[in-house]
Amino acid sequence: MKYMLALVFLLLSFTPVYADQLENRYIVLSSNAPSESVTFTFQFDIISEVVTGSIKFEFCSNDPLIGTSCTAPSGLDLSSITLLSQSE
Repeated sequence: MKYMLALVFLLLSFTPVYADQLENRYIVLSSNAPSESVTFTFQFDIISEVVTGSIKFEFCSNDPLIGTSCTAPSGLDLSSITLLSQSE
């Protein structure tokens, strides 16, 4: 019984958690030319008073639902991505 409870706890502790939608969101691209380095500017409002632990951005060529797989666009290279700034 002790091992069964430990297993249930482990399974429940790795369940993804999803929160509210982001409000007033938009993305600005510096260019849409193929094979060019591009700057993405993400802007959004978090209306919840709960502390945000992290936000995940996915670049998908398909239109996945939350929790389903994302297919990266062909040729997408995010190996040199950096966070330039953030604000509250």
